[in-house]
Amino acid sequence: MTVDGLLLRDLASLPLLGVRPRTLARLWTQVVLEKIDAEHRNRRSLLQAPLAFDVFLHAFKSQKPDFATFFTNHVAGALHRYWKYVFPEDFEGASAVTADAFRQGTVIRAMDIADQQIGALKKILVRDRGVLVVATSMGQEAIDIGRYFGEVRLVAPDALMKAIGFSQPWQNLLAMQPDFNFAFENPDDAAAFVSSILRVKSTTGKVLWKRVSQQDATVSLRLRSLEEVIESGHVSIEATDGSDAAIHPLKDAGFKVFRRDPGTGYHQPHGCLLWWGAGIAANPSRKEIELRDVCGMLLNQFDNVAQSH
Repeated sequence: MTVDGLLLRDLASLPLLGVRPRTLARLWTQVVLEKIDAEHRNRRSLLQAPLAFDVFLHAFKSQKPDFATFFTNHVAGALHRYWKYVFPEDFEGASAVTADAFRQGTVIRAMDIADQQIGALKKILVRDRGVLVVATSMGQEAIDIGRYFGEVRLVAPDALMKAIGFSQPWQNLLAMQPDFNFAFENPDDAAAFVSSILRVKSTTGKVLWKRVSQQDATVSLRLRSLEEVIESGHVSIEATDGSDAAIHPLKDAGFKVFRRDPGTGYHQPHGCLLWWGAGIAANPSRKEIELRDVCGMLLNQFDNVAQSH
């Protein structure tokens, strides 16, 4: 086995960035477990969180900023995949049997990592009389996708634009499968794109999109993974002049089929906000607030700190 020199250089630099020996040991243990049992690969993404947190904490302690933010998606990722193994009561006829203990344990492991990180921050903030805010922009809930036969993914938006004959400027924005977001120069271009994209269907005429939503010059879409599209490997694009639809291989239209653990949890709009620190009294209220109000709350916190000093 050969090891890339750049990889060795990067590994050697990790301690300088603040990565602790304990985290390095966890990385090595993960590699060994994957060699023993390939299923452990499903926990590989969990280790991004402690690795990134070590670097964040090192920078936080050395720079002592007035405000710092750390983002992690490892709990959400585990819940997307393994919701039903933690909450089997959400699914008719499902049960968290012994065979699913690994998947259930993956979610628990992810939450343990988050607990450890929150605990580490609380220790620092108790000493410095700081404030900790834990915020989620959204939540999750059970989702039953029915029989799973694979998924369609848009991998080449430029090929799709060419296939539907859309030539106006556009930008591919970040989104999570099966959602896709595009930005255009003006609302008229966005509307023209919506008209064009709705012409993309299965070979029997079924609409390929579960949702198409335009907001000003931005369009968000949710892709449907139709069984007939996956089995045939083709989509049809209706002509604008009333002639017969053109049949395209998925690849030529920018799509591909892939298969994975289908997941049993997905986004819902209600997130949570935890506010903890010196002088903040416990409040049993669970009043709903708008996400955009959080920015003002954070700015007010700075005003409070300035006044207290």
